[in-house]
Amino acid sequence: MPPRPRRPRGHIEELPSGRFRAIVYAGIDPLTGRQRYLKETAGSYGDAENALTRLQSRVHENRHPRTAITVGQAITRWLDVAKLEDTTRDRYEDLIRIYIKPRIGDLVAGKLDAEMLEPLRAPAALPRSVRRTVSCEP
Repeated sequence: MPPRPRRPRGHIEELPSGRFRAIVYAGIDPLTGRQRYLKETAGSYGDAENALTRLQSRVHENRHPRTAITVGQAITRWLDVAKLEDTTRDRYEDLIRIYIKPRIGDLVAGKLDAEMLEPLRAPAALPRSVRRTVSCEP
């Protein structure tokens, strides 16, 4: 019996604006249990085909974020399982609430990169009380 043809792992749709969107199924989000799709919009059908191929290769090579969790959600989950002394936990929660969540808490963790974190590492971005206790050297 010949092998069954594989169903394509993505498609292109035309938007009302006349642009085209490539959509590729990327699996199930392990944290939410919801289906994940990678999407990219292009100006022409040919560009959308290229985008579709690019997205399919990202999924095939597992180079896509597995979840859409935000930095704030990830930190909250970490705090739930981290074994910390009470005073350390209180300090971390204060620092996260005051400095991290307002600046990058709503960003998708998978899209976070060093450029986004660099301003947070600068000693001038921190208050004096924290500058003395936090080393910004790698």
